[in-house]
Amino acid sequence: DSNDGSASSPWRTIGYAESVVSAGTTVIVRPGNYGNLSIDNSGGEETPIVFISEIRNAAQLGTVTISADHIVLQDFEIESENDNAGVLLSSGNNITITGNYIHHCGGGGIRTTPDTANITIDHNVLYRNAGVGINLSGTDALVEDNQILGMVSYLPGKSVHGGDGDGFLLQGNNHVIRSNTIADMVDPEATEFFLEGHTPHIDCFQVNTVYNASVDYEPLTNTVIEGNHCWSNNFNRAFLLETYVGGRTSHDIIIRENVFEFLGTGLIMRDREEGYDMSGDER
Repeated sequence: DSNDGSASSPWRTIGYAESVVSAGTTVIVRPGNYGNLSIDNSGGEETPIVFISEIRNAAQLGTVTISADHIVLQDFEIESENDNAGVLLSSGNNITITGNYIHHCGGGGIRTTPDTANITIDHNVLYRNAGVGINLSGTDALVEDNQILGMVSYLPGKSVHGGDGDGFLLQGNNHVIRSNTIADMVDPEATEFFLEGHTPHIDCFQVNTVYNASVDYEPLTNTVIEGNHCWSNNFNRAFLLETYVGGRTSHDIIIRENVFEFLGTGLIMRDREEGYDMSGDER
């Protein structure tokens, strides 16, 4: 890390690079295993800080935690330790997560919090993660062209407790979720991925269940869910829509032109629901 960070004299650790780069910098990461990464240093509106694997998925990271604005995380292989998410967007605006292979994470693939806005999550492959593929909250997210594959409710040696193994868990406002594939989910009671005493279920989309009761999540509102393809013999439901978080109701959700195959139940709504439009869906 005493090098100058050039191609001919690169830094050794990605953590050092994160601590010294400024807006408009692209950090090119050569193949290797670099451990966990925390990003706290923000880019600019027209000059994001870009972290990119030189060869797609050849640079390996543990959990990536982002608490910054105008960040791009691209083309890494990500596998978390223990009960952590692969990518946690703790806070920040204008963050892009693209082209990554995120797998075998005990606390879910990608998670955002209510303190995030203008997030783009696209062209990632999420495989064999536990609990949830993508947990979306905050505002103004675009989630498209991702593959969520082989979800499980529990990963032995990593997960602390059993989850449900859903493709998406959704809260927040003004999202667009389109053209994603959620497929090949593992039987939640398969011996290898089952936690004794837990009764998991797997949904393609689950709306409004609170993952962390200490966080003030907003109910899902003003959101479009379209053109997604869900298929698996082990889904319980295509959609589980739960109306409220802390007494606040969901509303103005459009679910259209999706394809759901080999599911137990198409749609379940609990309590009061407002403004749902399911048009052109096929099951």
